[in-house]
Amino acid sequence: MDNASAEQPSKNNEFLLPGAILLAALFVSASLFLVSGNLSKQLTDIQASNANLTTTLNEVKAAFVNNGTPNGNTNPDNTNTALASLKMSELIDDDPSVGPGTAPVVVVEFSDFECPYCGAADGRNKALEQQFGAGYDPAVPKLIALAQEGKIQFVYRDWPLSGHPQAMPAALAANCANEQGKFWEYHDKLFENFDAYYTKRILEQDANAIAPGIAEFKQFAADLGLNTTQFNSCLDGQKYASEISKDLSDVGKLIAGDDQAGTPMFFVGLRDGKPQKVGGAQPFGAFESIFKTLQ
Repeated sequence: MDNASAEQPSKNNEFLLPGAILLAALFVSASLFLVSGNLSKQLTDIQASNANLTTTLNEVKAAFVNNGTPNGNTNPDNTNTALASLKMSELIDDDPSVGPGTAPVVVVEFSDFECPYCGAADGRNKALEQQFGAGYDPAVPKLIALAQEGKIQFVYRDWPLSGHPQAMPAALAANCANEQGKFWEYHDKLFENFDAYYTKRILEQDANAIAPGIAEFKQFAADLGLNTTQFNSCLDGQKYASEISKDLSDVGKLIAGDDQAGTPMFFVGLRDGKPQKVGGAQPFGAFESIFKTLQ
């Protein structure tokens, strides 16, 4: 009796031990599955976070290059035959301008409303101006002031880059505003709003910031008191696409062979003289230096 009672627990253990091992294995497997699922989700979250970070870093790199100095150069290009054979007066075309058509000095800017460097040159890109430093002196406001004083003629031409999805619609919109005599007011409105976008996207690192588009461009026209029916029809019909295409063709010839060329691009010179090229968001001092040589 005593022996039989002593052996019974031993036999039960023979059945219970494999069961316990099986349950432990199932528990471990379930835990691993849950941990694997959590790790997979964490990995997905990390990849998404890295993608957002990469996007922001790429934008910062695009905006802040050359160690925080204005992109481009002021070296004349003597190898471009198209540029060498032209007079400044031939670059004016029929584009919006400030200043008398008889001014001895002409400055022609090829620009892109979505380009951060163009905004900085216009005094409307806080992100880049902060990077350039307190001593940075945006050129375009002072060039326009000189034109308003009658000392130069300042001309704006379009160079919407293909990498900027809103640049072409913005250029079309600005030309439609020009049709109603409000180009410069609309020009300022565009740069101010792209400045607000870049401030949110880069300085405030707001991944949800959205660049202005067609709806906003139409609202800007209303804000400026334009005939919105006329403006909207003009913009929707891409009325000035051929005008912008001509600007693109002209600047393409003018920068041929220059692998450093980019927006904004300025050409400066006496009306009947040869153009000198000034690339990037150079400070006003770069233009002053050229003006001193134009006698």
